[in-house]
Amino acid sequence: MKMRQAIAVLFAALLFIVPACRKTPEVLSSRYPWPVSGVAAADTAMLRLHDIIGRSGSLELLARRIDELAAESRRHPDNLLLATRTSYWRARYLFKVNRFGAACDTLRSAISRLDSATQSYDFFKLRSELERTETDGALRFRLAQENVDYFLGVGDSLSAAHSLLSLGLICLKAADSISAADAFSRAGEIWRRAGMTSNYTKNLINVALSSRDSVRNSIYRRLYGSLTMQADTAAYQLLLQNIAAAVDTPASYPYSERAIAMAGNNPRYLSRVAIHRGLLARRYLTTDPRLALEMASEAFSSGAFEADTREGIAITQVLVEGWMAVGNIDSAMWYLRHFNDAFGAEQKRALSISIESGRHAAAEARLTARISKERQQRTFLIIVLVIVTVASTAMFMLYRRAKEREMRENMAAAMLRESQSRLARESVLFEQKEKLIDDLQNRIEAAAESGDLSPNRAGQILTTLKVHASGREERKAFLDIYDHLLPGLARRLKADFPTMTEGQVKLCAYIGAGMSNASIAKLLNITVQSVRTNRYRLRTRFGLAPGDSLEDFIRRYVE
Repeated sequence: MKMRQAIAVLFAALLFIVPACRKTPEVLSSRYPWPVSGVAAADTAMLRLHDIIGRSGSLELLARRIDELAAESRRHPDNLLLATRTSYWRARYLFKVNRFGAACDTLRSAISRLDSATQSYDFFKLRSELERTETDGALRFRLAQENVDYFLGVGDSLSAAHSLLSLGLICLKAADSISAADAFSRAGEIWRRAGMTSNYTKNLINVALSSRDSVRNSIYRRLYGSLTMQADTAAYQLLLQNIAAAVDTPASYPYSERAIAMAGNNPRYLSRVAIHRGLLARRYLTTDPRLALEMASEAFSSGAFEADTREGIAITQVLVEGWMAVGNIDSAMWYLRHFNDAFGAEQKRALSISIESGRHAAAEARLTARISKERQQRTFLIIVLVIVTVASTAMFMLYRRAKEREMRENMAAAMLRESQSRLARESVLFEQKEKLIDDLQNRIEAAAESGDLSPNRAGQILTTLKVHASGREERKAFLDIYDHLLPGLARRLKADFPTMTEGQVKLCAYIGAGMSNASIAKLLNITVQSVRTNRYRLRTRFGLAPGDSLEDFIRRYVE
């Protein structure tokens, strides 16, 4: 029966586990920054890895996606791009788990296998990642300098500009402002020759945003002077927006609206102060919505921007959310209509993509939560099954041991009852034999005295009877039998009560064996009242109270 129940429980567990192991299709993002490798499945795995890094996904999910990419790389051993990209992502994972040495070794191995002429983008990514992963400051500086020299040598000026930005940041962290300024100037010159000043500003600002406050301030200070002299409105606007995104409070930051106006020293830049203040308003939507409304309203009414520009849309959106936060729905609806009118097709498409990305991220989060929950349920069920199995086995073993112990106790009790019965029979025969021999001796002696029997013949008969009469040895053997059934009784009674007679010891043995008063009276050829009298004397000798049991007291002397 227990086996059937165990099989039923295991079958139910299988019914639960099998559906939970089905794979669920995943939703992917549309971003793919790497050149295609020629293997669609590998590009999909790369896309998943890029999305996980962008959303700060879990390390477990990152490792699983890297394993998928490695599996595709093993299926296409001739595709060098897949092998190097697998090494790149493996190194990024090792960097995240603080295994810097292994990450650097992986990147160096991948760089040695890659053809820089045909796979320039991958080569740049690997060398840049190696420089970023290295923890030794001196070695990082040397790697960055080598990257600059290498890319300039092969004619890849844009990659060299990126390496120069990294080199400048390393110099700033080492408090070498002269070398940092030289590196930034060389990078800016490369981008200016390529007509990509905004790219220079954007990349330098990204470097600043990832740095500590003192380094970031140094970079911003250099950008202020450079862009003001060049009168590059687009780059300056980008700088202001990134500063707005980076600061916490306008008044405490060195480049607040007052500092911006002074740094520009040009009327055409003063209108950017209002935009800067309006963009900062988003920072206060959750903590102080009224302050956010005041700042955004001032920027909106200054007329420093057009409604359909990116700044106008952003500030209008702040106003909509601010009025909704303070409960003024009418004002929020007015700005919302203004916001919808200014929202062009391109912005709507960007918003739609953003919303879809959020939905995809939420769907993946729900999927991850469901998989985790199902895994926990499976683990819990397996633990329950193991506990039930162990408990059932333990209960069965305890039940079997209890049955065996009960059987042994019953057999011992039956043997004891049989031995006591045999002892009673032997005791009766023993007493009858002694009485018969005593009676015959008395009659023979009487016949010899009366002359009915010759003295010689009487002596022979008496000698024969004495041979068969019970002596000390037979009495000792009789007590040994009782010692076998009631171990140590006679010896312990004699030790505690030295004046006890053999008759009293024998009576104690009969009482300890559980014999009734009538059986004892018949065995000793006395009346039942005499047995009761002797029992009373024993109670007096033992000092028992009226409520104490004589049988229990005697059995205490049994070993």
